[in-house]
Amino acid sequence: MKPAELLAPAGTPEAFQAAISAGADAVYLGGSLFGARAYAGNFTRDQLLSALDYAHLRDKKVYLTVNTLLKDAELGLLYDYLFPFYEAGLDAVIVQDYGVLAFIKESFPDLPLHASTQMAVTGAGFAKLLKERGVTRVIPARELSLTRIRQIREESGLDVEVFVHGALCYCISGMCLMSSLLGGRSGNRGRCAQPCRLPYSVFDKTGSPLSGERNAYALNTKDMCAADLLPKLLEAGVSSFKIEGRMKRPEYVAGVVSVYRKYLDECLAGSPARLSSEDREFLLSFNNRDGFHDSYFFRHNGRDMMAPENRKLSVSRAKKAETAYELVREKYLEKEPKISLYGRFAVKEDKPVSAVISDGKLTVSFRGEIPSAAQKRPVTYEELEKRLSETGGSEFEFKKLDIELDDGLFLPVGQQKDLRRQALSAFREEKLSQKKRPAPDRCSDPFVKKENRKAPEKCGFSVSVTDRRQLEEVLENPAVDTVYLPLHMLESADTEKTPFAAIIKASGKKPALEMPYIVLEPYPENRLRLIKEAAEEGFEFLVRNPEDLAFLTGEGLADRIRADYTLYTMNGLSKEFLKGFGIRKFTAPLELNARELKIRDNSEDEIILYGRTHLMVSAQCLKKNYDRCTKDYSRLVLKDRTGADFPVFMECGTCTNIIYNSVPVSLLGVYSQVKELGFPNFRACFTLESPGEVRRILDGIAGLMSGGPDFKESFSFTRGHFNRKVE
Repeated sequence: MKPAELLAPAGTPEAFQAAISAGADAVYLGGSLFGARAYAGNFTRDQLLSALDYAHLRDKKVYLTVNTLLKDAELGLLYDYLFPFYEAGLDAVIVQDYGVLAFIKESFPDLPLHASTQMAVTGAGFAKLLKERGVTRVIPARELSLTRIRQIREESGLDVEVFVHGALCYCISGMCLMSSLLGGRSGNRGRCAQPCRLPYSVFDKTGSPLSGERNAYALNTKDMCAADLLPKLLEAGVSSFKIEGRMKRPEYVAGVVSVYRKYLDECLAGSPARLSSEDREFLLSFNNRDGFHDSYFFRHNGRDMMAPENRKLSVSRAKKAETAYELVREKYLEKEPKISLYGRFAVKEDKPVSAVISDGKLTVSFRGEIPSAAQKRPVTYEELEKRLSETGGSEFEFKKLDIELDDGLFLPVGQQKDLRRQALSAFREEKLSQKKRPAPDRCSDPFVKKENRKAPEKCGFSVSVTDRRQLEEVLENPAVDTVYLPLHMLESADTEKTPFAAIIKASGKKPALEMPYIVLEPYPENRLRLIKEAAEEGFEFLVRNPEDLAFLTGEGLADRIRADYTLYTMNGLSKEFLKGFGIRKFTAPLELNARELKIRDNSEDEIILYGRTHLMVSAQCLKKNYDRCTKDYSRLVLKDRTGADFPVFMECGTCTNIIYNSVPVSLLGVYSQVKELGFPNFRACFTLESPGEVRRILDGIAGLMSGGPDFKESFSFTRGHFNRKVE
């Protein structure tokens, strides 16, 4: 079976060394900037450079996380930040932001690029597009089936990395705005406050409770453990097995790595074994939430993947944990393993002293001074062997040492030690030089400041709806020019006599189709047919995930794509990246404030003036977990500790849940400020609103667009990030 990589996390230098000691082939870590775990210890510049040398001397790899969304001004910091690590041989960088991907590819063309799970890659279509743009490895969404993962590998030709152990987010990575919109700490910026781990009450649409005190942690997932699935993952073409845990202690990292090292080696040797009860107990001794599950590889979701009770650690389990931590400390943390070398030294008459050092992969030769004839006491074999073997102060040790020594020669003790030190130093320098790269030419500053643009005289106005009653109100309003319909409305409605396209066009408006937030499996035939019929009827498409982007561009429909805010364009380069596919219409990011939007090119963008924004998109189903699956696009309510209600929509067409904010974002009261930002298009999004509420909001926006005064909201709302800077 082909080689595979065991990839470990490290939030601190101590965890890094523990991972290597326990058998990791590669380690992923964050530096001082742009990592998705801002609250981990992370690495200073010097610590990271030391880690690179430490790993490369041991033939291990280091991947740096730059897997957050960057603002325009931050892109200017990226070259200087990455340059010393690139030069020192950084093995790859993990990215989420399209602009970061494009910038690194241009600035550091020899640096391998890994597409982060934060990019929400869910299919081979977008994976192939990433490969064309320089990506060498993809880390797909954790919610994918093994069949889908195999398809990505086979059709894209990219290396595929998957998570096999550790904590699992409730939300699909990269699709979460809960921490950002509720607390100002963005998961897309590495600062998630984990509000999903708090208790919530679950109610059905009639207001009846579905949860109680015993199962109040509705969004709390168990940790995953896929040790038993390693053979199947290898057979599917997975090339890297990733352990989660950059916030975890070094003992956790080493302990988990040691177990996976054992079972991965058995798989690679052709004798795979199931996880023993002893090893499972050992893994359970470390941090976990109410036990393990084996992730989404062979299931779409499930109640047994959740930890709604959030049980506390028992006294007996706590004792087992401390015992496990002590064992790991003794074995992997308290003693630093040496690098084994083979050495051959020759001390010959009338010839320079020579040394050949090898680790089995690299052989380095070194020549010293010519030894002199002994006047009194010649150097002995035993003495020379002792001096050359004394490597205690370095990271090396001689596993085997061959010495050729002629009789009657004199070699001072200091010269013997110098010979050892200089030979090892030559080997070290040559070993590290194999990874080092020459400095690349510096590219121009990626950030171009643009502000004080003139507001367009006439703006477009689009509206999204979720049901027929809302649609009827929208069609009556002359200010609206584009109507977004969710895909499920086309599925559920009988429109054979009068298709939605004809109804919308008859009112003088353009039809557009809202694509799902995520696509975890190929579209079934009925949905494919509806999408293609919509294209034939002249629909545009509001695209929310990268796989739909790939699908529609492949159908020749790029010029009809409107990129929603979940195709993040927080910086100008990310927008240019998406333009490379032919897209020309975009939605303003929700995580930029007014000042940041002012220096952004908004000339092709749409900004949401009103609407509940999604907080989470999850493959888990609250209806199924707390009641039963009915496949009827049900709606539930989550209530938090403050009494706030968060609507939950069952998107049964993709078998996902969408959790919306408890209140809508409204920029109606600051419309005069919004208008100065130069947006040519505005949008209103309706979810739970009654026809009367829809009418009042539409009339209010129409009044603003025709020059009326700022709207005074008479309902609960939030300005989102418009007036506050996201962390």
